[in-house]
Amino acid sequence: MSHPLGLRLGLGVVCLGAMVGPFDTTVNTAFPVITRAFQLAPHEIQWVVIAFVLAQSCFTLVFGRLGDLFGHRRLFGIGLLACAFAHLGVGSAADFPTLVAWRAVQGLAVGMVMSCGAALATLPFPAADKRQVVAVYVTSTNAALALGPWLGGVLIDAFDWPGVFWFRTPLALVALALLWLLPGRVAGAPGSAD
Repeated sequence: MSHPLGLRLGLGVVCLGAMVGPFDTTVNTAFPVITRAFQLAPHEIQWVVIAFVLAQSCFTLVFGRLGDLFGHRRLFGIGLLACAFAHLGVGSAADFPTLVAWRAVQGLAVGMVMSCGAALATLPFPAADKRQVVAVYVTSTNAALALGPWLGGVLIDAFDWPGVFWFRTPLALVALALLWLLPGRVAGAPGSAD
């Protein structure tokens, strides 16, 4: 796959931004620590997962359609900004209901990012190369999924349970700052990638 540097950099930015979702596997490592920190009954920790997954899955299709209508890059950027705030909010929660509420916000924000990520990654490339581009995109998200539990352990040792949320704030902000590297118009697409 030989393409201009700008296209390849744009793909890298999208892959980086999309990692905010699959890096949620870091949270699995923190369940025992969160349970102790908030003195939860063992079954209550499930709300950390339920709030996130429910919010993300309920709105992903909606956000995908909004991306089609108003621009995938625009929605991706809004999602990254929302992720930055949500990750800070979850990690700063003073009580468990607040943590669960922020997890729902986090799920919405991640849903916005993930619903537009694949489109942003593939649209600028010609049809013949889309399979390879999808492979790069999926490999990057799967790498984040796989690294999450190990990274979660490292972050908990360094920053306690908030670390598994806070580390994604700079990740989201760096990807947001680099969005200008994405092509503005998509060849062969009916509208703009904006």
